[in-house]
Amino acid sequence: MVIANNAPDLFGSMLVVGVMAHISIQVVLNVAVVTNLIPNTGVTLPFISYGGTSVLFLLVEMGIVLNVSRQIRVPVTVSGKSREERTDKTK
Repeated sequence: MVIANNAPDLFGSMLVVGVMAHISIQVVLNVAVVTNLIPNTGVTLPFISYGGTSVLFLLVEMGIVLNVSRQIRVPVTVSGKSREERTDKTK
């Protein structure tokens, strides 16, 4: 959620929320199957269960989320002053 909240645009934010929803739905379904709340559905546990296509798509989704996180700009501060405040002294 940190990446989604700090994404530079709405599309990146919605993309990260969608990936998070996909992984969380897989986890909830897997836990429900293990506890016998629902019948076996064949949904793999994310990043752990063996399934080539499932792991491939999860890794692609994580790559997309990492790309969105790389676009987040954090202001650089040194000793409590931002870069702009330090360069104002030279004017």
